[in-house]
Amino acid sequence: MQRVTVVGDLHGSLADLSRIFELVGWPGPGNTFVFNGDFVDRGDRGVEIIAALFALKVVHPKNIILNRGNHEDTKICKLYGFFDEIVCKYGCRALYEKVCDVFTYLPLGCVIGNEAFVVHAGVPRTMVNIDQINCIPRRKYWIASKHVILLKRWQDLLWSDPVDPSIDQTAKDFEATPNYFRGAGIRYGPGVVREFLKKNKLKTLVRSHQCVGKGWDEIHCGQDVSIWTVFSASNYDGVGNTASVLVFNGDGKGVPRVVTFSAANSVIRCLGFKSRQKLVDLICMNKEALRRELLSVAKKRKDIREGEWSQVLRRVLKLNIDLRHLRGELVGVPSDGSKMVNVESFLERYKMQVILPDGICFSLPEEDALAQYLLPKAHEVASVFYLLDKNLDGKLTLEEANAGLQLAKKKLASSYMWQGNFEMNAHEIFESCFAAGSAFLEVVQFCRGWCQVFLQPDLNYQL
Repeated sequence: MQRVTVVGDLHGSLADLSRIFELVGWPGPGNTFVFNGDFVDRGDRGVEIIAALFALKVVHPKNIILNRGNHEDTKICKLYGFFDEIVCKYGCRALYEKVCDVFTYLPLGCVIGNEAFVVHAGVPRTMVNIDQINCIPRRKYWIASKHVILLKRWQDLLWSDPVDPSIDQTAKDFEATPNYFRGAGIRYGPGVVREFLKKNKLKTLVRSHQCVGKGWDEIHCGQDVSIWTVFSASNYDGVGNTASVLVFNGDGKGVPRVVTFSAANSVIRCLGFKSRQKLVDLICMNKEALRRELLSVAKKRKDIREGEWSQVLRRVLKLNIDLRHLRGELVGVPSDGSKMVNVESFLERYKMQVILPDGICFSLPEEDALAQYLLPKAHEVASVFYLLDKNLDGKLTLEEANAGLQLAKKKLASSYMWQGNFEMNAHEIFESCFAAGSAFLEVVQFCRGWCQVFLQPDLNYQL
């Protein structure tokens, strides 16, 4: 009998994808899979996930459906890890752009057997039919402002969250209010779902988008209508959640079978991509201390045992984790399978280098006094630059900087962030950076200026 398995967010967890195929079989005739968006970001195997899903789509085009999620977007991927992952693994921005181009072709949803509507997040705030959803120009990352209605529908499908009046007493059955938590989409009540499904002659809404503790959730909407949430990344960001998939009969009728699981190596997964990047930052910032300790252990040897290497890193970096599990990534895997680590080869891999969200890369001398403060904060500081850069041309003018500062002052006047000398120091950044007479700042100049004023230890400000 034909069956359809709906897979929720994977977020770069290759171990969970492998576990899913172990439990419900490989795609093929009679065994169709709907991957419901958010394949990448936050996890450290987004590239491998994409490679596997794209290859399976080529081999079984009728049995692999790839819905788009809110993270299949060039802007979001730059902020949440996929861009960094590709650049770190391949040093190639062109590959990132090609993958993101493929994302724009993905459908925004699908229907199982004229019964279940499968979409990443939710339903539109206005009553529309499936044909109207198909009319959304999905190849545009952000739909032009003249198509405001289409923009809202696109965001509602990929960014929204349901509310359950039986749990949240402030929620309403026909609620369709802005989703301020996400910054896009809506919070929608069961009544909105009932009306949408009734208009389209469907019975069930299947969505993902939210991490739920047991990997799935069901909201009963009345009139035999349900909202199912499915999340397929176990131990997501270290929160300890179980993962699940939903298995439907081919006609989409009836209650889906829930398959729950946890990836075998979910303990290792809890050190996600961002945590691994922080680990690399720690190694770079403590490189000289590591060199002294490693050479002390090695004495006259060029190589030390894997266990010795792990112990030195744990001691110097003050970590409570066995780093031997990450030896392949941090050191590389020797061709002869040796358990020894070459000290100089290991240290040579790590340099003071910053890769910003737009692909700009710059190196910092290891003796640079600012390096240890700028390195771990570069992405956050760059995000401030992009917020101030109103026309997004990569050049921050003094007018843009001052306008952003005035807006911040207006919004944060009563906040702790505006206490002390914050405003004075912000002006100091702009004045010192523009002092040379330049008409604009680029992101690297801004990062260094911000670091100089805010991030050195004699100042009590934190980004």
